[in-house]
Amino acid sequence: MGQPDRHAGDPKAPFAQMMMVALMMSMGVGNLALPQGVATAGLGAFFPMFVAVSGAMMWSMMAMLRAKGAIEERGIRVFTYQDLGYDLLGGTLGKRLVDVMVIGYQFGVCCAYFSFVTATLRELMPGGLSRVQWTVLLAPLVAVPCNLRHFRDLGQPAKVATACYVVAWGTVMVYAGERLATRGEAHNDSLAPSDDRYWYLVKFFGMLCYAFEGIPATLCQMANTLSEPERIGELVLTSLAGISAVLVVTGCVGALAFASPDDPVTLNLIDEFGKGGIPGLVNGLVVVAVLLKYPLQFSPMISQIEQNWGEGPGARFRDARPESSTLPPEARKLLAQDLETDRGDSIFVGEHDGGIRVVFARTALVAATATIAVVVGDLTDIIAFVGICFGPGLAFVLPCFFDIVCIHRRAYRRSKLQLAVSVAIALSMTFLSILGFAQQIVTAITG
Repeated sequence: MGQPDRHAGDPKAPFAQMMMVALMMSMGVGNLALPQGVATAGLGAFFPMFVAVSGAMMWSMMAMLRAKGAIEERGIRVFTYQDLGYDLLGGTLGKRLVDVMVIGYQFGVCCAYFSFVTATLRELMPGGLSRVQWTVLLAPLVAVPCNLRHFRDLGQPAKVATACYVVAWGTVMVYAGERLATRGEAHNDSLAPSDDRYWYLVKFFGMLCYAFEGIPATLCQMANTLSEPERIGELVLTSLAGISAVLVVTGCVGALAFASPDDPVTLNLIDEFGKGGIPGLVNGLVVVAVLLKYPLQFSPMISQIEQNWGEGPGARFRDARPESSTLPPEARKLLAQDLETDRGDSIFVGEHDGGIRVVFARTALVAATATIAVVVGDLTDIIAFVGICFGPGLAFVLPCFFDIVCIHRRAYRRSKLQLAVSVAIALSMTFLSILGFAQQIVTAITG
């Protein structure tokens, strides 16, 4: 007989649906910024760096799944990335470390989304509002869905966001491919970084880490939600292969088709044809997609903040599901009653969630991401900073360290070569993250 499903009470989704979720989470701002990065870094640097990053990502995500399985073999349910940190990194201290990484990464992604939207709208309507005015207008509108009690209520808008993004991205790629085929002229085909900017490669590494946005922080939840849990490894490998193919196509085709790729590359249609017709529609669709995806990126961050704060919907449901064996019977009964009552309440944060304090905190957090986006200004700088400071830790260092700890505890057997690979990834990614952070500081000081 097989092992019982420890997450049998959780909502389930079929393989195909979870595949779409994984792709949707990672097709965002980072993907559209890649052509500019590839044009600057050079194709000779892009291909080996991308193979290294995507390969290390696959290895690290499988390591995380192994660690999750090892913990659950001991009868401990793993709901989130933070649960792994708690068990394998020294209890509360480990959980706090993962909290910092998840919150920092998602906060940066939200900043990048605001910067993307306001910059694109400014390009579409240069005679209209300034970036600051667009930010003041949009921040309250974005804050409304961010005050939903359960972000599952954004399921339909998320599908609309994906459709808008795919149509816009596909249109740009079709035009870029046609441009290459009919004109027979490729730009930015140098193998070396432009103007010998080898120091830029560190920044480009951060952009590559950012481009895989969404997968590491939500892998445990996806594993628990999959209706066929034995296929989670297949889901990870297939989704990462699909994401990698999209990123390679976007980066290479966009860099080769346009002499000076914009960030985002959708703006190159405006450069070529003006703001009306299809170029305006494509960029408008991308703006809609990113605005609708903002609450999805906001969700993991606010959930962890509320769990640590002890207020809000995230705090209400932080302890366990009603069926959890870690709660006494009386507590399980009360929590089940609370959840049943919850189904009939407003979809927005209410008094029993913390009321105005929670609404104010969430709205203030949205305003903070908008403010930083305006202050920093450059979308590429935001993407690189987030990717280099938080991406390697979340996607590579911590998963490989979990793998090493489990091997040390003899939770499962791995060969010396496999152990060496995890050690090498953890150490190299730590070094690159520190080097990248130093570069960001030096760049900020020297301008």
